[in-house]
Amino acid sequence: MPFARPRASGTLRALRLFGLGLSLSLGPAGCAARRGASTAQVMAGDRREPADMEALVRQLASAPLDTPMPFDPGVISGTLPNGVRYFIEPNAVPPRRADLRLVVDAGSVLEDDDQRGVAHFVEHMAFNGTRRFSGTELVRWLESIGLAFGSHINAQTGFDTTSYLLRVPTTDPGVLDTAVDVLRDWTDGVLFDPAEFEKERGVVLEEWRTGRGADSRGREAVLPLLLYKSRYAERDPIGGEASIQALSIDAAKRFYADWYRADNIAVIAVGDFDPVAMQAAIIGAFGDLPKPEGARPRERFPVPDHEELLVSVVPDPETTHSVISVQIKVDDLEEDTLKHYRDSVLISNLAFLMLNERLNVRAQAPDAPWLGAGIQPDRVTATRSIVGVGAAVPEGGVERGLEQLLVELERARRFGFTEGELERAKLFFARNMDKYYKERRTTDSGTHAEELSRHVTTGEPVPGIPYEFALAAALLPQIGAEDVRSWLSGALPERSRVILASVPAKAGVAPPTEASLRAAAARVATMELSPPAPELALPPLIAVVPAPGSITARRELPELGVTEWTLSNGLQLWLKPTRFKADQVLLHVNVDAGTTAFSPDDTVSVNMALDVVERSGLGELDPIGLGRSLAGAELSISPYMGDARSGVVGGSSAEPRDLERLFQLVYLQASGARFTAEGAAAAKRLRASALENRLASPEGKMSDAWNKLIWADEPRTRPWEVETLEQLNPAAAASAFRAVFGSLGAGRGVIVGSFTLDEIEPLVLRYLATLPASPPPPVVAPMPLPLTGRRAQVIYAGTEPTAQVQHRLDGAWDGGQQQRHLIGSVATGLDLVLREALREQLGGTYGVSVDPHFEEEPSPRWSISVGFQCDPARAEELKAALVVALDKVRAEGFSEEVSGRVLAGQRGQAELVRTSNLWWRDSLNAALRQGKGPEAVFEQLQAADWTTPEALRATAAQVLATPDVVTLTLLPEAMRP
Repeated sequence: MPFARPRASGTLRALRLFGLGLSLSLGPAGCAARRGASTAQVMAGDRREPADMEALVRQLASAPLDTPMPFDPGVISGTLPNGVRYFIEPNAVPPRRADLRLVVDAGSVLEDDDQRGVAHFVEHMAFNGTRRFSGTELVRWLESIGLAFGSHINAQTGFDTTSYLLRVPTTDPGVLDTAVDVLRDWTDGVLFDPAEFEKERGVVLEEWRTGRGADSRGREAVLPLLLYKSRYAERDPIGGEASIQALSIDAAKRFYADWYRADNIAVIAVGDFDPVAMQAAIIGAFGDLPKPEGARPRERFPVPDHEELLVSVVPDPETTHSVISVQIKVDDLEEDTLKHYRDSVLISNLAFLMLNERLNVRAQAPDAPWLGAGIQPDRVTATRSIVGVGAAVPEGGVERGLEQLLVELERARRFGFTEGELERAKLFFARNMDKYYKERRTTDSGTHAEELSRHVTTGEPVPGIPYEFALAAALLPQIGAEDVRSWLSGALPERSRVILASVPAKAGVAPPTEASLRAAAARVATMELSPPAPELALPPLIAVVPAPGSITARRELPELGVTEWTLSNGLQLWLKPTRFKADQVLLHVNVDAGTTAFSPDDTVSVNMALDVVERSGLGELDPIGLGRSLAGAELSISPYMGDARSGVVGGSSAEPRDLERLFQLVYLQASGARFTAEGAAAAKRLRASALENRLASPEGKMSDAWNKLIWADEPRTRPWEVETLEQLNPAAAASAFRAVFGSLGAGRGVIVGSFTLDEIEPLVLRYLATLPASPPPPVVAPMPLPLTGRRAQVIYAGTEPTAQVQHRLDGAWDGGQQQRHLIGSVATGLDLVLREALREQLGGTYGVSVDPHFEEEPSPRWSISVGFQCDPARAEELKAALVVALDKVRAEGFSEEVSGRVLAGQRGQAELVRTSNLWWRDSLNAALRQGKGPEAVFEQLQAADWTTPEALRATAAQVLATPDVVTLTLLPEAMRP
């Protein structure tokens, strides 16, 4: 149940955010579209459903811009006599599931002076006893029907609103009705039991403690400037240590009584259910919620503008990177007119896409002022957003980085954008709108529910996917470069700006000053700037298209709906056409070769090979040209080199041009990777920046200590320092990369998604059957096994009053699916047991992470890592409680209730993964890699049958009796003896 810090609470709906979800990307220009296709062609699509779509596009193209947008006709909505609003939308993805949300129009901004942090505390109490469920019985019941705490059961508190989420099965009407009753309980049935309140105080304190560090200290320093002279600046949703300690149960009850009332409530239900029955259930559950009489007015609080430039410099000894940003406060008032959509959705997205491209291009230059930069809007309050343009900069480069960020903003304001930039941005936006329309029947219910939540909290229009697709198709071609320049000039005003700098505090290194940053900003206003340079024509993605190979053998695996092809280069390929997503194809090609094929002396070069390629390019294109060549494509690709296995993972839309680009990029990774001196220098510069202040943070020191406890001084796992990078030999990096990826055609591959075999065969023959197939380089130096025995260490670092504990058990396993599944099931059971013991009973931590991990090379090994943060004064107490809990499970096994919750969660998950392209791709690849047939995948689908209480007990006894146990405790520096 994380509280919501000032955040992008869905600033733009999913289809608006394409390309804008970046923070400070340090990679090359994003791969994203088809070259040569016009915006109109992309927007037309080829799978239009409504017969009158073209007529609707023509109508909207000539409609007055003050025309109101409709409300989605597929959503049932209403307001009860008591003021409760509801929104119901049938949606069959995922099947037999529903997303239920309760949105309360009350957050931390409404807290009285004696209630700091109470909105978030009330949210916690909703899970600690209600009219129908006492104590933690609610969470236990939800987990007993297959829900997972965090992903299916969650809540969050922000400045303006509090939201609760349940994702529940719909196969049992009784369960669905009870889930709706739970939402009702949260509105007026929270018990506020004094004993539970005090226990939860400890949990909330630990949640506050979990967020402490350099970032939180910086945030506290800048929040008064970002929310200048507003009530929001004094109402952090989490509160503070003192306010949480002082908060009274009476203050919590008063907040709950004041604001959890009918006219502040909205209920959202999206899923695979009968909408009429759901409407009746909501009306039945909420219809008798008392209508408030004489209630406190729900006041709205402004964030005032300010003419003066505000500046904050935050040096911190635990900050690891220098970051500079300009934050521009803008009004964000949602309207339901076509003009608002044109300006705040279409034009704004085009502007930000083009600005991000420019910033990214400059980051590629050898003398770049930034390591990475980006611009992004974030909604902060219901009516106020902040457009932030920021960059990670080299140490000592804050003033230059700021100046150049402002230069690019000013260049865009004065001169606008080129036609090439605009066309690429339009293609990118149009292609993603097209995908969103095609996927309208396979879009997850959570996406729809989130959109409706934003409608409730911000007034965001919800016209429905077909209408919005038509609107974008109608208006996007009308937008010219001058429209974008004009909008940008007015949308990013000179007033209400804040400059923020976060830098490492180091002896002998003077941080920038407010005066130096003001001076850098002032210089830009008088600079003579030149318009963007004309763009040069790009070479094709592949200069010489290879002659196609052939399929030498075919075999059907009807049990799985899989076809197996053996290609002429030896590649073994499994293909599974699906209709889980209407516009998605996923691919994985890999080979048994990796970093262990090379001498440990070449560790640095081998492990930086991918970095050098990323900064050098593919084929005839450098990273900038590659990004432009792929403008508008809906695809992603990630090459990787592991210890013993390497390959390419990727995916694209099902659109033919996107698919071909995906296959071409796979081919180029194996046949056209570039290694340039500039790429090697850029890769080295970026890695050096990441390493330079790594040990300033407590987490960096803990990571190094942990690594040594597991591996001792193994050279290939030893942490790097800046000096380590001097070992980079670009020639050795290139040789290793080409040896590994030059054998990709001798491996295996899986393709899953929305395609037919006839459609994909020409691409497979041209680009996969022609992958180079040299013999994979043999293992030269296998990775060693981790150290054995019991090891423990306490280290001291950091200034915050927080401790971190990491506890790991590991051992050997037989390599089979059943034992792997059962060990993972034990980890799931331990998660439940330890959450109850350390959080619910002792109130000692906000959360316990229990993560299983499995390695197959050099021999099968499992590990289970347990981690938590806590009050340093309680670290020994909680470590002892951890050991007691583990010993109890080892001796007695799990209770029947815990075993039941583990099994329920697995059965629910198994049902969902059957309709996931990602699960099928990864499962088929695992079976193929292990040399197994279809039965291996069927085993995974039926794996929940292995999770019997007896099997869990036996596996837990075996796992928890391992002699190989590591414990590392991080305490603050002040506690050092």
